[in-house]
Amino acid sequence: LKTEALASDISLSGMRLVTPRSLQANLPVNLEIQLPTDSLDSFMKQRPVAIQAVIRWQREEGGKPACGLEFQSLTQAQRKAIAEIFAFYKQASTYKN
Repeated sequence: LKTEALASDISLSGMRLVTPRSLQANLPVNLEIQLPTDSLDSFMKQRPVAIQAVIRWQREEGGKPACGLEFQSLTQAQRKAIAEIFAFYKQASTYKN
């Protein structure tokens, strides 16, 4: 099954997705994440970051299916790519209380 989804939250350990259909919890998934860029042209030309994850939960949110994914065995390059998302939006990649 291949589908597109909208990330509604992301961290260095996982992400929440709004999906077009419900997905079964505990299933492994292969993600391809498009990183934010300054231009549409560079966004369209970029190579997505491939990440393995597991669906940890599934529920309805606002009448739409959503699921929580936990990233699996991230490489240094994958961790750096996710951290670049936070840098792009000028946000900290770790939670500080």
